[in-house]
Amino acid sequence: MNILDKLLGRRADFKANETIPPDAVWVDCRQLDEYQCGHLEEAIHIPHSEISNRHEELDVDKNRPLYLYCAGGKRAEMAKKCLEAEGYTHVVNVGGLKDAIKKAGKTD
Repeated sequence: MNILDKLLGRRADFKANETIPPDAVWVDCRQLDEYQCGHLEEAIHIPHSEISNRHEELDVDKNRPLYLYCAGGKRAEMAKKCLEAEGYTHVVNVGGLKDAIKKAGKTD
């Protein structure tokens, strides 16, 4: 994480050598217009501002790995905190969409 990320409150929890588990669930925390411009095909779309009211739409065990992304990591971090408050135990802020694409092993 660089100084700009710290100043803007962005952070990504994903480690460079971390492997994505096969049962991982991807969550796109951006607004609908951003999502419609491009997203991971397998991602569930729930904007960060709605995650506390819509987390049950994930319909997964609260111990299943959740990988969140937005545009730069800040909104994914807010969503992560909401999900953890709801009892989800393995929530990872991947950062932005480009980070998610790279970590999911996709090409753009």
